[in-house]
Amino acid sequence: MSAFAPRSFPRTAEDWSELWHNKQQARSMEHGAAYWDARSRTYESKDSPGSYTAHFLEYAALAPGDAVFDMGCGTGNLTIPLARAGHQVCAADFSSGMLAKLEEAVCAEGLQDRVRIVQLAWDDDWEAAGIHEGAFDACFASRSIATEDLLGALCKLDGAARKRCCITLPYSTSPRIDDRMIADVGFAVHPSYDSSYAIAMVSALGQLPTLTYIPTTRTDTFESTEAALERYLDMARAYEADAQQHLPGDELRSRVSAWLDANLVPAADDSHLLTLKEQRTSFWAFIAWTKGPAA
Repeated sequence: MSAFAPRSFPRTAEDWSELWHNKQQARSMEHGAAYWDARSRTYESKDSPGSYTAHFLEYAALAPGDAVFDMGCGTGNLTIPLARAGHQVCAADFSSGMLAKLEEAVCAEGLQDRVRIVQLAWDDDWEAAGIHEGAFDACFASRSIATEDLLGALCKLDGAARKRCCITLPYSTSPRIDDRMIADVGFAVHPSYDSSYAIAMVSALGQLPTLTYIPTTRTDTFESTEAALERYLDMARAYEADAQQHLPGDELRSRVSAWLDANLVPAADDSHLLTLKEQRTSFWAFIAWTKGPAA
């Protein structure tokens, strides 16, 4: 019978937090506020219209009039429809560029009286920013948890909520990675398992998290074959670094180029753009819990 050390497996939220921290240290694709400020200048969602947002809000199961904290709000994928529906929303993000886009949208729709905008990062002092204990009926973190301190982020979100918390984390390797290409060029592909860490931590905090999945389809477009090749090579190299797998540079380029030759087609709108013959599908793990001690 094989023996193992008593602490060789996680028992507490802190144990899971240490595992998460170690995982984040090995990742190469995390981006800070400067990256998202630059992206905001040309940012648009590539999800199928309304698919992700509609599913998220359905699963969130808000009551009429609930006040919502939308952490990592971006340009307002959830904030705008929430405000349209009559909810008071505090929308926070660490990217000033994303918040500027959100403010434009809020003003364009006349929703200023329903939306409060705050520049805030996960690691900031939330109390100092006016995000107080139990300040909101529901707290959301939609596709926005990018921190080495997941336990701290979940505790902050849980603390600010009176009734309910809802978050999403990637199920696949990353929404920025095309798993089909990664597998076809010869890498082993594994789910991210990010949701498992979050469920374990929330459970260890005495809550009863539920899990479901939100599928999203993504349409990628490219100005040229060369542009597609550079983007997909960047994907492959990033995956290589994270997965600690390796192909020689010339071989990697050759395999990615061959995959694109088999999958690139003219865009359906008769523009000069190229796209993939099959849309890319990603899954997001939707995790929610209603405040209260676990039974």
